Amino acid sequence: MTESSARLLRFIQVMPNASVDGRFHLRDLPSSGKRIDLLCRVLAAAFDWGPDTWPKSRIEVVAVLGNTVRMVFHYPSERLPVGERAWATVIRDALQGNPAPFVTVGQCNLHDTVRELMAHSDSRVWVLEESGYPFRTALDMGTAAQNSFMLGNHVGLDSVAQSVVEEFNIPRLTLGRRSMLSSHCISTVISEFERMT
Repeated sequence: MTESSARLLRFIQVMPNASVDGRFHLRDLPSSGKRIDLLCRVLAAAFDWGPDTWPKSRIEVVAVLGNTVRMVFHYPSERLPVGERAWATVIRDALQGNPAPFVTVGQCNLHDTVRELMAHSDSRVWVLEESGYPFRTALDMGTAAQNSFMLGNHVGLDSVAQSVVEEFNIPRLTLGRRSMLSSHCISTVISEFERMT
């Protein structure tokens, strides 16, 4: 994962049931990919339609699949995939051993991912949940060089992710009391950081 002096926004998408071997059909992403379509929308939000003034090169998406595989995505500065199927192809190829230059894949669970991030003094980790504190009350967010936001899938965080949140005492923040898709959460967080700069 990125270590940089520039302010970085990182989104950690937790996907406990997603395909970890890349064996899914591009025409049936929700079922055969076990909701890999959610990750495709997250990537589009982070690198395509979400940012307005925030530099896309200072956004990172981390996906933890099945609590065994970690994928890290950076801004593809040359050919940006457009649409769910294009992102699904990038994900499938990476999981099958042929990652694009802007993707890294390795064996790692959520616990170790969070532990790595929290080892840096200038890094903050947050979890986005409807029941959390209002987003704008997190005063130290503006001073951290790295802000990482953990997101659940379409049913929220599973028990493993909840135990990681509890163990590391990760603050829970809300963007509103209504449930939002991860992709919309990402767009909203980026907008909030654009407002702060």
